[in-house]
Amino acid sequence: MPVTYPPDQHQQLAEELLHLLNATTLPTLRGIARQWGWPVRGTAKAEVINQIHGYLADASCMAAAVRQLSDEERDTMAWLSALRLAASPEKPLQIALEQSSGRKLTQQAVGEILQRLVERGLAFFNQYRGYQVPGLYREWLPAPTAPRLIYQGASQPPASAEFSLAILNQHLQHLLSAIAADRPAAVAQAAPSQYPPTRGSSNIIAAAPELVNAETLSRWGYVTADERHLARFLLEQMITGGLCKIEPVSTGHRLALVADVIKAWEELTAIARLNRLRDWCVLAFQQPGLRVAGTWSEIDLALQDLQTYQLRIAYYYASTEQLRRQLATLRAWLLGLIQCLTPGAWVSIEQLGALIYHLHRDLLSWDSNPPSWRWHRGDLLQDPQQMDFGAWMGTYGRLIVAILTGPATWLAFVQVSYADGKPVAFRYQEEVAAGALADMPPDAVRFPAADVAVLRNSWQTGELRQLIRRVALEISRDAAATTYRLNAAAFRQALQDGLSAAQIAASFAAIGFPLPAAMQDTLQAWQDRAGRYHLYDNLAIIEFSDDIHPEEMRRIAGSAGGGFYPASPRCLVILDPDAVPALVDDLRRRGYTPRVLP
Repeated sequence: MPVTYPPDQHQQLAEELLHLLNATTLPTLRGIARQWGWPVRGTAKAEVINQIHGYLADASCMAAAVRQLSDEERDTMAWLSALRLAASPEKPLQIALEQSSGRKLTQQAVGEILQRLVERGLAFFNQYRGYQVPGLYREWLPAPTAPRLIYQGASQPPASAEFSLAILNQHLQHLLSAIAADRPAAVAQAAPSQYPPTRGSSNIIAAAPELVNAETLSRWGYVTADERHLARFLLEQMITGGLCKIEPVSTGHRLALVADVIKAWEELTAIARLNRLRDWCVLAFQQPGLRVAGTWSEIDLALQDLQTYQLRIAYYYASTEQLRRQLATLRAWLLGLIQCLTPGAWVSIEQLGALIYHLHRDLLSWDSNPPSWRWHRGDLLQDPQQMDFGAWMGTYGRLIVAILTGPATWLAFVQVSYADGKPVAFRYQEEVAAGALADMPPDAVRFPAADVAVLRNSWQTGELRQLIRRVALEISRDAAATTYRLNAAAFRQALQDGLSAAQIAASFAAIGFPLPAAMQDTLQAWQDRAGRYHLYDNLAIIEFSDDIHPEEMRRIAGSAGGGFYPASPRCLVILDPDAVPALVDDLRRRGYTPRVLP
């Protein structure tokens, strides 16, 4: 399904495509251009690569070009991207095409399609890494044709309420406020443990220990099992992202907020917070610095009310962390697959399960190591390769349902439809419902003095907080509110960013909280004085031998800690000479040879 990437991610994916083109031979590159009829000038490989990269990175150009492909070619490419297949994808693609649309192709026919995709630059092949569809192609690649996955019920069952940005942020702010007020007792994060290699009940996988106990969650308003799962999931992500931490106290451990991370969090918009949560959930084991608390996983949902089957440890060396990693891989794979489907189309959970049943039956094994967990019925081992579809949906399939009704719903990827209380279908939401994002409390910000603003610590006040920080600095904070005082340096930075006192005042008025007249007068006076000359004594000037790019100059100046001016592309003026030695050392570590002029 076509997506729109933010600028930084678009640039990263464009560089990935460039790397793939650089690894392609010049004759193959010219062959790609001939296949599409693209004129390519020059003889140097770099020139050819830049021109072909320009075509392949042009979403509108490629959206039109891909319509020249046959339906089978488009769907093969779409499933190759959606399933993230690499080595030997012919059989999985054959299965996906048949299960989703009824197309019955031989593996040889699929292989021939893959070859044609490579010849057109729509996929790349490396004998060591296999096939790869560049991530940038998602900007124009259509969703696969999948009529067999569409829900075919007699009538559309009722859908669950949309999990909007407002609802999500209300839960997050409620939990943050509850932690700040209660500092509740918490379960310490245990080191990765190995399950005992016994045949008794001790090797049965059970739900993870709760970060905070059920009584505390009930007091916070999370009473039912579903509500507690939501709270536990959000707390798990907040630990992963560093918003809160488990700290030792004399009586054990408590959950506490991390002040500097909370400050940065409050600056984010509602959609930015959602995207941050999605990253923590999907990339927890891939991004350095993120820690997984291990106090909730889809296993907890899958085991709920399960009586017929048990999940047991198969090998003595398996650890809880390994199990969480396998679940994280499954979660990322399934969420990636969901986002490649047609938005708004109701997909049958049973049919999606059938597709996965034929593609990858052991959902707890995603690497080359022997499977370490197996479902049992009593003492009878259930081999996933020998299970019929009904038994598989009652075990491994429960993990799919847990992801759909849990993280995929709570992070607003999908909306789930129910029949007789059971989830039967879902639809991918390309646009996230906003909810009541604009309904800020009337006392969201107060101005008790001519140079003071007091802002409520609420999930709804992120935009106000960003505006206030344009003109003021924080001077105090408690659980309920943050107090700011007007600051000329903060306002000077706003002026340097191209804003004016009138524009900032208009922004406050536009969201219903006009600045007091005295505060506006102060900002206007600062602005009037900002254009005048100021004389400074005892300045330092750092001179460079070559022009420095403006963005690099800003990074260099930023390490000076303030009080700097780029006088020219080769000259940096430092108002505080005491900051110069550390800055010069930093510049030399970066490879510059600065000269200081007193």
